[in-house]
Amino acid sequence: MDDSVSNPNAEVTLLKEQPFLSRNVIIALCLMALICLFYGISEYRSFVMHEVFASSTARQMYLTGDHVVPYHAGHPRLRKPPLIYWMISGSAHLMGEFNEFSARFPSAVCAVLLSALMGLWAGKWYGRSVGYLTAFVQATCYYAILWSRKAEVDMCLTLLNVAALYLIATQPVRQTWKQGFLRWTMIFSLMGLSTLAKFYYGPAFVFAIAGVFWLIQGRWKDVVHTINPVGWILWLAPFGIWAWVVSTKRPNAWEVWQQETIGRALGVFGSTPLWFYVLDIPFITLPWTPLWLLELKNSWRSAWNENDARERFLWVWFVVPLIVVTLQPDKHTNYAMTFVPVLSILAGRRLSACLVQDRWLSFQWSTRQAVSLTILNVFGGITLSVLVLKQWPEARWTAIFSVMVVGVGCSTVAWLFRLQRQKAGVLSLLVCYTAFVIIFFGEIQPLRDPKRNEVTFNQQVREKFPEEDIIGYKMGVVGSYYLGPHYWDFSQRMSPKDFREQIAGKHSVIVVVKNDQVQELKQYGTITPIMKANEDEKYHKTEKSKQPACWELIPRHSLQMETPPNTAKRQ
Repeated sequence: MDDSVSNPNAEVTLLKEQPFLSRNVIIALCLMALICLFYGISEYRSFVMHEVFASSTARQMYLTGDHVVPYHAGHPRLRKPPLIYWMISGSAHLMGEFNEFSARFPSAVCAVLLSALMGLWAGKWYGRSVGYLTAFVQATCYYAILWSRKAEVDMCLTLLNVAALYLIATQPVRQTWKQGFLRWTMIFSLMGLSTLAKFYYGPAFVFAIAGVFWLIQGRWKDVVHTINPVGWILWLAPFGIWAWVVSTKRPNAWEVWQQETIGRALGVFGSTPLWFYVLDIPFITLPWTPLWLLELKNSWRSAWNENDARERFLWVWFVVPLIVVTLQPDKHTNYAMTFVPVLSILAGRRLSACLVQDRWLSFQWSTRQAVSLTILNVFGGITLSVLVLKQWPEARWTAIFSVMVVGVGCSTVAWLFRLQRQKAGVLSLLVCYTAFVIIFFGEIQPLRDPKRNEVTFNQQVREKFPEEDIIGYKMGVVGSYYLGPHYWDFSQRMSPKDFREQIAGKHSVIVVVKNDQVQELKQYGTITPIMKANEDEKYHKTEKSKQPACWELIPRHSLQMETPPNTAKRQ
């Protein structure tokens, strides 16, 4: 594949003739992208389930110094490889403390690096203007903004896989094994990290894309590059050593890993409709979905009518993983993150054609169009504010900001286009979008947090008992992080015997339990209420029976020797 731009001098000339992407504009785009990726990453909402698993396990590593066997809420956490735990723990060590920001910081950094990589890739193939705009598109699409705020492994995994694909896609044609040795050593090294992130997921996609592309292009001789002993060691050794050490300490580890790999592929964890990604992909690539949809036809023609190898690689990169994840019974949005970055290149190309090549900057809106859009924008802003106030009455300032952004901001854009100041209009539109991201993640998302009340209560319990052991009785995973490191979780899958063993020999224990489980808790001993969650329905919609409460449990010593009749009946 020819990885060079056909006429780099033409690009430089074009940028001089069309000053839209001036230095100040590029700086403004970078600032807006960083705001979209970093703003409110710690406060926008409480940890969701997978974040709790990752953060509480990483905190245990951070506090104990044991980075081999992951532990979550007092139990081994073997379902996932350790890379995300190591990253979060390393972030906490770097910042000197463990909190929501240090837990989510690695994902935000990976999102920035992924945007830069996509910009480098697009710039190498299609010119600098496409590169800058592709990087901006990648940083400001919905899935990048969302997953940069999650203490999960998916953004890191996407970065590793895309970096490997970049090295494959830009490999010169007819490169000898010796010439490509270093490149493929790097590719295998990236796959080693990818395996530590999510088992076989990354290597399966990366090598499948490379194999199909080589087959289509008749480059079957490139398979020789995979015969790289050093690369194979760098790929398999890190996970192999970790897995061997863990399995010697936890003999059931291989059984868990088999279920997580083969079992998940066979749909053990559930199934979703075949058309899941048909609606999911256009949604997660907003607001740039219309641009890449418009560019699909041009890309298809270049790939299959004009035999453009670069465009063919983009199509193989998108289609092969899409078919695999579509045929898989258990589908999730994060499974698509390895191949949706290709759409950022298509959107960046279309945006460059519109802005830099003067397709959008040469027309003037009429007064009638500007007035119509102003009325529409003001009406939209008012409607949005009414909906916000109705759903969250306490969000008065959020409603005002919504009116300003949607109504005033977009109306200003309309009149700038009327005055034929399209450059200022486009920048104002991007500023409005950035302001909306700030409002959405800074104001609206915290109000939409369904676990906020429970999290606040758990934090209060932790502050009251900072050094004491706390037991969560069928509380779910939220308490695993917010109730602190001295927390042990008794889940639905565990037996009463496990609970009795945990409280055996203790004079009293602190137990957090939901109201509908209190009666069941009484079978283990005498309970005394300590504190209950806030029941202000203004801030949450949780049923009273599902509200958490904190109790002191004084175990009955007889329960350590015999099973209560009602418990035996349930079993």
